[in-house]
Amino acid sequence: MSERYYQFTDGARMDAVETLNKYFPRNKLTNDRLICETFEIAFEVATVAMSNIQEHLQILKNPTSGRALQPTQRAETRKEATEDQFKYSTKTSFGDEQARKIMESVSAYLRQTSDMVDTTPMEEDVLTELQKRRIYHEQHYQIDKNISEKFIPVFCKMAWQLAVQAPSLQIEYKQMAFSPDMHDVAEPTKKNKSGRSTCMSSTPKIKHYLWPALIDPQNGTVLRKGIVRLANS
Repeated sequence: MSERYYQFTDGARMDAVETLNKYFPRNKLTNDRLICETFEIAFEVATVAMSNIQEHLQILKNPTSGRALQPTQRAETRKEATEDQFKYSTKTSFGDEQARKIMESVSAYLRQTSDMVDTTPMEEDVLTELQKRRIYHEQHYQIDKNISEKFIPVFCKMAWQLAVQAPSLQIEYKQMAFSPDMHDVAEPTKKNKSGRSTCMSSTPKIKHYLWPALIDPQNGTVLRKGIVRLANS
């Protein structure tokens, strides 16, 4: 997945940027940020979908407990599932081994079918959220279905493939302190095809992400660096 993510960054991501440059040529300096934001939303949607699956699978520990969960308990179950994908506690009820095998089988099934899964519901959620975020501060952007279908489906597919790993791979796009171990710097005037640049700025604060970093949640290892623009760019 690390190599696939790298290829996706230089391939599908840049194709999406070129698509927006075609439809919105006046916004070339912000199109790459919009593409990154779209992927961030897709990953958030995929994470919620996986959390919902995990919440239902947790009931296998004790099938009769499902109807007794209160809303706050459901929220806590969802949090635990997200932080510890497909890990199974040894303190479970009768049938633990059978339930564990079922959960592992579901996990394997989701990974095996991740290339074929229908992401239409995700795509609709991503487009709705994207339009909601952009309508107030970017009047020049009118992202309709005709435009979005050129890149949102592949973004949703990649986000889903990251989410179904065991444990789920994570993307980082919220850390605003520049770290050379986690970030490559993109300069508007000195870009190669991928948008990467080794040119450094004396200001270590990040202005915004052009593509998230890929993180292994088990040990915090940076699998692929993110691409960022610094505050003084």
